[in-house]
Amino acid sequence: NLMAAVFGRANRDDVVLSFYDSLLKSSDVSTLSENQWLNDKVIGFAFEYFEREMFEDICKHTVSLISPEVCQFIKLAKGDDVLAFLKPLSLDECRYVFLPVNDNDDESEPGGTHWSLLVYEYDKNTYHHFDSAGAYNSGAAFRLKQKIDTCLQAVTVPVFTEVSCTQQQNGFDCGLYVICFAELLCNSIQTAQEFPATLSLPHDAVGRKRQSMRSLIDELAARDPATG
Repeated sequence: NLMAAVFGRANRDDVVLSFYDSLLKSSDVSTLSENQWLNDKVIGFAFEYFEREMFEDICKHTVSLISPEVCQFIKLAKGDDVLAFLKPLSLDECRYVFLPVNDNDDESEPGGTHWSLLVYEYDKNTYHHFDSAGAYNSGAAFRLKQKIDTCLQAVTVPVFTEVSCTQQQNGFDCGLYVICFAELLCNSIQTAQEFPATLSLPHDAVGRKRQSMRSLIDELAARDPATG
């Protein structure tokens, strides 16, 4: 069992899974246990899995899923560093850009206390902000938007909107909401549905996502020759 193995190696931080550009260690996977705040590595892995397997077709041309680490760098970067970093991502070639937002604005310290999801929709020249804690991350999301704007080929300044979405009932599930929101939105895009004006999750969606993420990592680790 993956979680038993993770906690059985409490004094070490072994690699649990190597999946394309994602590397998960025991400490990362342990954030999927109950009542834990998800770290950037697990959210990045979920986005990597969406891109490589679950939503591979739409991620080739339509959707760009940007990792939390890259988003944080872009948000805190200054001057020419922003354009130099953004240009290779070719964000202006996608219809949708998914950006996990962290509220930490201190470049000298890792961490943060809240995650939300910002999605840029090219056809409507609009950023949709999905925040499971009201508008807690609105400021951080807007700062990220301003940096991303510099590489978009928009004729007018893109609009920023707060989207009504399911709200968390505690102080630690925000990262799971980002993953659930992103999966629901990618599924809508893949099935050619209208981009939703509101976003609702079943009451047990986040709890089930914690469990299914652990099972997925367990399954992928078993077929990874480096860790299985």
